[in-house]
Amino acid sequence: MQAYGINPTPPDTTGGNLTKVPSMNLPGISADDSLMLLRAATELSFSSILVTDAQHRILYANPAFCATTGYSPDELEGQNPRILQGPLTDKSVIEKLHYDRDTTGHFTGSTFNYRKGNRRLSCGAPESRSVNTMAATPCQFCHH
Repeated sequence: MQAYGINPTPPDTTGGNLTKVPSMNLPGISADDSLMLLRAATELSFSSILVTDAQHRILYANPAFCATTGYSPDELEGQNPRILQGPLTDKSVIEKLHYDRDTTGHFTGSTFNYRKGNRRLSCGAPESRSVNTMAATPCQFCHH
């Protein structure tokens, strides 16, 4: 699985509500070194990070996401994040996620998600998640 991917589909299906990805150059550091540092930060983050293309196919999952869900990067690549849904996943929250993502480019909400093997991720309260739609410049490809 590659850490970064490009989606070959037409850009901006959300009506212009995409978040622009900022320049990858960190102050005083080359673009290559900036990218390497940002990738390392993603890889070392304790927060789960998932990147999909505009068709919602998983392109990248960081180690925290894999540890939390029990899926390996190879098992996740090309899958739809709905593989995390299960019997207690609130369908109205998922509908709101899709609506907000498509109209505003942002979603925050809570529902139950499931690990590999159909075990709930949390024992008590639903898991909170945040989704942001991004457009990579200058190509304007869509990623979530």
